[in-house]
Amino acid sequence: MAYDVVVVGGGIGGLTVAALLAARGLNVCVFERSSQVGGCVRRVEHSNFDFEPGMGLYTGWGSGEIYDQIFSQLHVPAPETHLLDSDYVVRLPDSKDVYLGQDGAQFTDELRECFPECSAEAIEFYELIESPRTIAGSIIDYAKNTSERFVRFIDAQLRAFIQTPVEDCLFPAGAYALTLPRQKLYCITGGAPAICESLSEAVKLAGGTVRLNSPVLRLSYNDKGDAVGVDLLSGERVFATRAIISNLTIWDTYGKLIGLNRTPPQVKRSLAALKSTGVYVIYASLEGSALRRLPAERFLVCSASAGETLDLSDISFATSQAAGKEGQRAVTLKANCPVDDWFAFQSSEEDYEAWDQAALEQLWVRVHQAIPELGSDIEVIETANPRSFYDDTRRKLGMVMGVEQTPTASALASFRTTLPNVFIVSDTVMRGFGLASVSQTARDLATKIIDGFT
Repeated sequence: MAYDVVVVGGGIGGLTVAALLAARGLNVCVFERSSQVGGCVRRVEHSNFDFEPGMGLYTGWGSGEIYDQIFSQLHVPAPETHLLDSDYVVRLPDSKDVYLGQDGAQFTDELRECFPECSAEAIEFYELIESPRTIAGSIIDYAKNTSERFVRFIDAQLRAFIQTPVEDCLFPAGAYALTLPRQKLYCITGGAPAICESLSEAVKLAGGTVRLNSPVLRLSYNDKGDAVGVDLLSGERVFATRAIISNLTIWDTYGKLIGLNRTPPQVKRSLAALKSTGVYVIYASLEGSALRRLPAERFLVCSASAGETLDLSDISFATSQAAGKEGQRAVTLKANCPVDDWFAFQSSEEDYEAWDQAALEQLWVRVHQAIPELGSDIEVIETANPRSFYDDTRRKLGMVMGVEQTPTASALASFRTTLPNVFIVSDTVMRGFGLASVSQTARDLATKIIDGFT
């Protein structure tokens, strides 16, 4: 079997580039190892609740923006969206809520009220990151004159949005992340999985193929060492005459598809230097009436410090759009956590379950300390951790949050690989944050393939 383009992985990046190429007449096939499309933003259902798979911060849905550009080329309508009617909120360790409003004057007043100890410096900092100028250096270089409290405020956002501590974060990436929650934010009917499901349908309507439950084992090579297709776990070989696109992480693209024996030493060193993180997630149900006591339906809790044993300190809170049974709402509580320990210290299933229970108890205590408004109206339904994310996605060590925005990551932020006909489109090579940035990278790659990289 041969196609013009083979796409490995049915996440939003792979499906976007596949849909756009299929719409332009290329014969495309997407191979997805799971039974559903979506990858890290696949549909998450437990106990008849449909959960928000991410943080619920969706941008790019305005007229002329990236999703308008993408779906205007496809044969399916875009998912329904509407603007959120409330600001994103960051709750400080002293329980003060900072509303990240879009109105510049109001946000300046908010900074002045919430950070009286360094109000002028905090306002100056935000004026700088919102400047259109290209600025070198790290975020911390421009926040040194503010207070520790303000630094923790921006550090929590950087860790949540781009998984990068403030002391390591490059200024351009940090500026983008810190301004994102003050942009126009949208709610997607059906959540992020609806985007992937629409794109999958677009691929098929344009004559392309989406094969579920079809794990790809590796690239296949001819006698000259050229990548000519992929080998499936089933033993089937599929040829690609024009391009092979990986929707895997940059680590898995080289380590699994291309093969470490074909990866140049300098790339191996760069991959080893890349940093990322995992997440611990609580999927819970919340009485609908309790929402009125909360600062917003989506917000971030900022702890007094970061870097605890499990690093379950900063907590992002997001509700799903639709109400569940008996007026209850599905709630996703997410905290970043290191990944290595989840694979290093569990010698048995009982050991692993004890580790998971300890993480749950630690995070649950933090949740109730930081969000006392929840009271007894919230109930745990299920949890997820780096090991369970690995089982579901096969991403390296279950790292589902992109990469830290450091100089190494910036140097590798490209859809090109060391092979001329093999490309990557995923959250580990994009510039920016969130689904809109992945979609932008995928759209750019599709354009390059169609235009022949002229």
